Amino acid sequence: MKKMLRRLEEENMEVEELDEEVEQEDELFERDFMQMVIDEVNHKTLSIVGTFDTKMVSYVKTFVDNLWYYEDDDKRPLFVDISSHGGFASDLMAILDLLDKAKKMWDCKIITRCVGYAESCGFILWCFGDEREMGEYSTLMCHKISYGMNGSLDDHESEFKRSKKVQEKIDKIIMKKTNITKKMLNKWYASGDKFIDYDEALELGLIEPDEEENEGNKEE
Repeated sequence: MKKMLRRLEEENMEVEELDEEVEQEDELFERDFMQMVIDEVNHKTLSIVGTFDTKMVSYVKTFVDNLWYYEDDDKRPLFVDISSHGGFASDLMAILDLLDKAKKMWDCKIITRCVGYAESCGFILWCFGDEREMGEYSTLMCHKISYGMNGSLDDHESEFKRSKKVQEKIDKIIMKKTNITKKMLNKWYASGDKFIDYDEALELGLIEPDEEENEGNKEE
């Protein structure tokens, strides 16, 4: 009996120690997370890296909520650096709402910058910028939204209608913010994934050539 009690006490101590370690890890994560947000706020630059999901929404919300820490010129542009293959359209919409809130709050323009790749949701967010930039070796990708689910036929019909409305909103954003037309979008969607490199982005007028390119063209 004594051995059993001793073993239970030891196990209980191990559980308590494990709980303490988890709490310490959570505290460190929260501290590092907030420090990263504050560092980005200080540069008024938001980094969108990875999948569009609820974690990214939480990160963007924390960033926007802490913009009041920013002590420099309020109207300095808000930079959004994007390196993403996409994610969930619903989380994209939440991020667009948050950035729209930040733009109205600070009366500043948003400059989106493609760093390597801005695909699917990343492309739509990139289009959302008042000004857009991309690296010479970066790639954009546009396609229709997709969904997968289980359920009844009625469930599928409901989800299809909802997805169609989301697609219409996305198309409006792209056409409003760029010179991409509905005809162009339909052609791209019909082909599946539309990849756009730096040179084609220039040809389509999605970005402006940098000063060095302009000077080089003048010399020629």
